[in-house]
Amino acid sequence: MKKVFLVCVAALAIASCQPQEKIEKVSDYAPKNEKERLSYAMGHQIGKELSQDKRQYDMDAMLEGIRAAWSKSTPAVAEEEMQNAIKEQMLKEREENAKKREESWEVRNKLGEFYQLHGQNYLENHAKEDGVKIAASGLQYKHIVEGKGKSPKQGDMIEVQIRGTFIDGKEFENTYTRMPVNVKVGVNSKGLDEAFTMMKEGGKAEFVIPAKLGYGAEGAGLTIPPHAVLVYEIELLKVK
Repeated sequence: MKKVFLVCVAALAIASCQPQEKIEKVSDYAPKNEKERLSYAMGHQIGKELSQDKRQYDMDAMLEGIRAAWSKSTPAVAEEEMQNAIKEQMLKEREENAKKREESWEVRNKLGEFYQLHGQNYLENHAKEDGVKIAASGLQYKHIVEGKGKSPKQGDMIEVQIRGTFIDGKEFENTYTRMPVNVKVGVNSKGLDEAFTMMKEGGKAEFVIPAKLGYGAEGAGLTIPPHAVLVYEIELLKVK
């Protein structure tokens, strides 16, 4: 029973979740005592996890497996065969995930080529817009709301709202959809850290960071492609 239970746990551990359509249905089952309530609660918890699993299970077969393990009867499928079924599923998912990751890197690199081709033109056109100033580093900025509080320095913790996009408008960060975040000045890209130090509490500004001040020709993982010009809207809430 212990081995079969561990097999079930392993199957749950590798599950990937996705939203499921909610179906309203009222059960007519009524637990009569504490043991039944606990048993029902445990079963319901397992059922909730399985209902969010992207895999397609046969509920009748699963219940038969549970009954066989619970009653310590000889399973209808040999232990080795059950283990192989799970291993095959895990291998299949690893291969699918590897393929998706490879495809994601290809898309990321293609975007990098686009940004390299059009980034400089974007910077030149943006520099001509009203209110835009250019720092000695090449960082472009425009104050939307002038802050009146403290300005952060290297090493300070700050609380900000921040939205980041690429030159094509694709969003890669937006704390406005969640809540403000705490950031340490000095551990980010060169351009972003410079942007923070140019602000004051209560201020809001737009910054356009050339690739050389961002993540350059390497990019940053799958999130930031190579040669990406980064456009930030930043609101400095507090210097801590």
